[in-house]
Amino acid sequence: MIHYFSQTGNTKLLGDFLKDNINDSKTIYVGFWTDKGNANQEALDYLKTLHHQKIFLFGTAGFGKSEEYFKRIINKVKESIDSTNEIVCLLYTSPSPRD
Repeated sequence: MIHYFSQTGNTKLLGDFLKDNINDSKTIYVGFWTDKGNANQEALDYLKTLHHQKIFLFGTAGFGKSEEYFKRIINKVKESIDSTNEIVCLLYTSPSPRD
């Protein structure tokens, strides 16, 4: 299952690629765009509803190129994920794929 939230189409590009190339019904793929150093609010609200799931996170940002910057974003996103979930993978791109 793939859920993504895209403002400019960049996260949609990644979500569509995963949809076409991944066949894993046990993992929930959640994509988000970066808003003020965190995932966008819709994605955070969705993540808060998940319990006892395997989650693959993927996100995009139009700026920031340091690993430390991405770690801060991911740590903020993790605050919205219930501890009963398992994060199985993280994928982050910047600049966004269209850049």
